[in-house]
Amino acid sequence: MAEEVRKVPLKPIRAWEETRPPRRKSPRKSPQQQQELCVPQPFHADSPSPGNASCFMGPDWQEKETLDYINTFLKGNEQEEAKKLEFLDRVITISRAALTRHPEQNLAAFLCKALLVEKIKELIDLESVDSLTSGVRQEAMLAIMELSKVKPLLRGRELSSLITVCFSSVFSLPPAETNQGMEAALYNNTLNTMDELLKTLVCEDEKRNLVVLQNIVEVLLPWTASKEVHVRLRAVGRITWLTKFISGQHKFKGVEEFRVLGQLVGCLTLCSAEQEQEIC
Repeated sequence: MAEEVRKVPLKPIRAWEETRPPRRKSPRKSPQQQQELCVPQPFHADSPSPGNASCFMGPDWQEKETLDYINTFLKGNEQEEAKKLEFLDRVITISRAALTRHPEQNLAAFLCKALLVEKIKELIDLESVDSLTSGVRQEAMLAIMELSKVKPLLRGRELSSLITVCFSSVFSLPPAETNQGMEAALYNNTLNTMDELLKTLVCEDEKRNLVVLQNIVEVLLPWTASKEVHVRLRAVGRITWLTKFISGQHKFKGVEEFRVLGQLVGCLTLCSAEQEQEIC
């Protein structure tokens, strides 16, 4: 009889042990492939939004509420001052949200910036120039300050038309000495806010933008020829403040950098011959 082959007993599988197939290593994804997996779905207001903002998941519920309020206001014709101030305050809120939460600091992820600019211009333009009893002008300029920090940036005709409306609304007010009590305080605060707005527009990422400065000066120059002394005084005051600010922060490489320099010097030369001592 042939010798029996000795069988080696198999190792028993314990009940608590699982039999799993060997793990296969998944192919390593390139950084580009990994990025493609993160396709955000931003919240769509009644305005165009970018199709792919890097890992931006859209507004939270509070921001959606703010957007709903803004969109409703844009479609309506609200005349109540409190509602206007609320709208401007919410524009500030959503601008700051775009600045801090959106990777590209682009307001288009929330709503259309051009629509906001036009509405703010409309609100400023509707303010009476016979007296200053409303805080809408000041709040509107604060909103413009925040809008100027997010993309798309204010440039060219859009910027010029915006600051033209601001200057017209403030410069055309009655002389400062006619203001009393709360109205005088509101006037001073409004004028200070305008100066801060001009400073914000000229400064971008802590750098001075001469192109924007030139746009502002070009809009200011015609106001220095006004028939009204108080209007000329306000315009010259803004030019003086801006030139002092920019000259202390920026070193010009040449006259060609600042194409309105000749006009500015000519304007100030004429102003120095003013009979009004404060302007002179």
